[in-house]
Order: sequence, then structure tokens, then C-alpha cells
Amino acid sequence: RTKNKKKLNRMSLISVVFSFVLFYLTHINCSDTYIAVELIEGVIPKEVIHTHPKPCVTISRKDLGETIVRHWPRLLESRTPQWRTARPFGKLDYEGEAEFVVKLENYVAHTLSSSKSIVGEGEFSCKESDIDVIQPVYIKSKLESKHYVTIYVKCFVEDLEETLKHKKLFFVRHGESTWNLAQRNKRIFTLLTSRDNHLSIFGKRQALLACTKISCPVLTDIENDFVSTDVVYVSPLIRATQTAVLALKPILPRTGLVFDASLREKRNFGGKDSSGSLVGDRIKKEVCSQLVEGLKTDDALRMKSYCDNIEMDSSMIPSKWWQNSAETEENVHQRIENFLMKVRYSKQEKIIFVGHSHYFREMCKAHLDVSPIILPNESSQIDNPNLPFTQKIVQNLGAVYIDFDPSQEQMFASVQLLFDSRLV
Repeated sequence: RTKNKKKLNRMSLISVVFSFVLFYLTHINCSDTYIAVELIEGVIPKEVIHTHPKPCVTISRKDLGETIVRHWPRLLESRTPQWRTARPFGKLDYEGEAEFVVKLENYVAHTLSSSKSIVGEGEFSCKESDIDVIQPVYIKSKLESKHYVTIYVKCFVEDLEETLKHKKLFFVRHGESTWNLAQRNKRIFTLLTSRDNHLSIFGKRQALLACTKISCPVLTDIENDFVSTDVVYVSPLIRATQTAVLALKPILPRTGLVFDASLREKRNFGGKDSSGSLVGDRIKKEVCSQLVEGLKTDDALRMKSYCDNIEMDSSMIPSKWWQNSAETEENVHQRIENFLMKVRYSKQEKIIFVGHSHYFREMCKAHLDVSPIILPNESSQIDNPNLPFTQKIVQNLGAVYIDFDPSQEQMFASVQLLFDSRLV
């Protein structure tokens, strides 16, 4: 009888363990659905903006104890967060659901840790029936209790095979600007006072020469990928937009271009040249006007027709998108991460972005492995060939290919200069 009792106890124990394992497999870890959340847009009353002029958004997974936290920084010198960008949030739970806490915060002292910075909170959930559905989140302001902020969000399924696969990213630096010319000629007054400069005469020639190079019938495989790119993002600064219009003439009639304020140059102390001057569709009008100026009648008509027919998406820069004071490295890196998240979730696999030298160097510092290379079977080491990309800048109208790998923390797997470009 004692032996039977012991046997029965062992069987009961095995049964309990089996039940626990079965429950774990079928409940805790059954969901293989990875999700991401896109911050679509928001309605922030003027009364809230008046008391909280620097709004940004933080979203966390409530059902996971807020262990996954993502930030959407504010657009500098703007009174809105970074809309129309997404962040990853892991798997749905065993019931096919995720719960979120949304915090509207006021950016204070370069941190989001102070509770005093919180404007208000709201919540939303994401079930399988909510996938790809835009949901409103209502946030009651703690100080302005009569006013609600409405944030619109959308959950979508993240196909990791798609979002984590390698993409071909191409950087193009703008041509020589009138500011670069003043720097070369040591015109200090122009360097300190000029704002949002356009291309110099030589800069326009550089862009036209680049156009000739990419139109060459004999190109490398990577250069052919550049020409057949899927989308073109451009810094809204005039010199970058002019560069894109002139240099990418074989490409833009097919792709158009998208203005992205995240790509603007780093604003240093006294660097007014990195501050913008125009918003929305006014940029296209100014760029086309400047490119036509000084051309002979027939050339002017052709340029105007070409420029007018380029589709330029300015929906992300309807209002002031620049700042008038020096920018911290933290701010620059927030912009970089924002753009790279956009690349990660883009359906396009070949992407050109036209921008600026210091911004791209900061990108490389953050996302390019430059650790020394240990020689096999030797104790010695050599410098990483990627190192110069974090120390020097790409020449005017230089082009760089980036093997973009979003599955890694440092997302630039490798970089390569194109079209005889060099670092200076």
C-alpha cells in the first residue's frame, strides 16, 4: 500500500509538471505575432501648448509591466512630436492582445524622467481586430483639466523577415553652397549671418556632373541599384533640395522626393546656415525659381517644366521644422534614430537620402562598427577601414552606399564610396 501511495504521488507530481508545461506552451508563449505602433497625428489644444510648449510622446507596454518603452521626440522649434513614425513593441500576449500607456510629456532638461514633465496619460489596447485600425487616445491634461489631447495611433503586424532584412541605403551630400564658398574664401561675416544658402555656381556644376555620372551606361551593380532606387528623401534646406533636383534628374521623374526634417544639418553655435527659411510647398517654388534664374530662354523653359513636374511631398514640413539655436548631440541622435526607424518600416528596399556632411558623420559614429581588426594568428591589430567615416566628411556631391541591417544595434553593416567619391 505504501509503494502504491508513493507511485501515486509521483504520478500526481508528473501530472502537475506536465500541466504547467502545457499551459506555458499554449498560453504564455503561443503568440508569434510581433506588433509595432505608429504615431499618426494628434490634436493638442492651444491652452495645453501654452503651458507645455515642448510636447513629446512616450508609449509603453502596460501588460508587460512597462518593460518596453518607446519615445517619439518633439520636432525641434516645433510644438508637435514626431508624427508618422513607428516603433517595435514585441509580441502580442497569449490572448492575442497588448495594452499600452501613452504619456504626453513636456521636454525638460533633456530628460523624460521627471514626473513634473508629464502633461497627462491615456491608454489603449491592441487586439487582433485592431490591427491596421487608427485609434484615438484621449489624454486629460493634469494642469488644464478642461482640455483633452487626442493622439491617433495605429497597431500593425511587424513581419520580422521584412522589417529586419538588409536594405540598400544611399547617402548623397549636397553640392558646394554659397556658405561653403564663403568658408573657402574666409568671408567671416557671410559665415556668421547667412541663412539657408543655395548652391554656388560651382555647386550647380558639381550637381550636373553627378547627373552625367549616374546616367553613364556602364556602372557597377551597386551604382545601378542607386539609379533604380525606390524612394528619395531630402533635407528641406535649399542647398540639399537643389542638389537632388539637378543631380538626380534620371531618377526623380519616376520617384519624386519626400522632404524629411530629420535629415537637416546639425545646428552648431552661430551656424545660421543650418536654419531653414521656408515651409511646405514654398520650398519647391523657391528652388525652381533659383534654378531657372540666369538660364537662357530655352534652357529656362526646360528647367521650369522639369522642376514643376517633380512630385515633392512636403506634408511632413507644413510649419517651422528648424531651430534657431545650437543643437545638442542628443537632439541630433534622436533625429537620426527617427529617420532610421522610418527606413526600417519602409516597404522600399533601395532608398536615397540627400543631406549633409556632419549629420552623416554622426550617423556613422552611432551605427558603424569601427573597432580595430585583430589579425588572424597574431597579437597585432589594424585600424578598421570604416574609421575614416567617423573622422572625416564626405566631399560635396559625394555618394555613399550603406548596407543597412536593422537587426543589429549598429545598423550600418558596411559602407562604400560610389561614383569616385572621397572623404575630405
